[in-house]
Amino acid sequence: MSGGGKFGFTGYASNGISPSATGPLNVSVATGSSGNYNNACYVYRSGTAATLAETGINFNGNTPTSSATVNIAASAFNGSRDRIIAFGGFARGTASPGGGSPLIYSWLLSEMIPFIGGSLNTDPYNQIQDTLIVVPGGGISVIGGVGPYVTMFAAPNVGDFGVFRLSCTVTDLNGSTLSAAVLNITINFT
Repeated sequence: MSGGGKFGFTGYASNGISPSATGPLNVSVATGSSGNYNNACYVYRSGTAATLAETGINFNGNTPTSSATVNIAASAFNGSRDRIIAFGGFARGTASPGGGSPLIYSWLLSEMIPFIGGSLNTDPYNQIQDTLIVVPGGGISVIGGVGPYVTMFAAPNVGDFGVFRLSCTVTDLNGSTLSAAVLNITINFT
């Protein structure tokens, strides 16, 4: 490095990453790699089978918050012996210039208002791009989705509700970017 300045140099050591570099671009949670619904996710009710309760159509698609209310019939939930609510999404995003690959995906599901008689479990997150598919895992569990899911300890009553927040982060060599919209999901038992 050349001389000058108080410490005898004017430049800085480079790691090949521009100081102004940012992480991946156009990061969002969606219901597919393209088309479908952006700033939206799937919501499943699961027990002996996994049934889509929300396909993404009810999300408003807004940023920085996209919201949806998912209504699940308490009688159907109880009648099919479902005891789980699971969430699935597709993490969209492209590498920033010079960001390289592979991209790294992470999910965050938060319980904003818990259900009476249910709670978000602490299963590990599925740190992959596509978490759309959920299947029953035997007993009271599921395989797939974002990882954690809501387990109901008792049959829900009409009027019970919970509020959950879902987001994703995509990382490349230049940094990490949070999804443009955080999804707020209100689940009502009707």
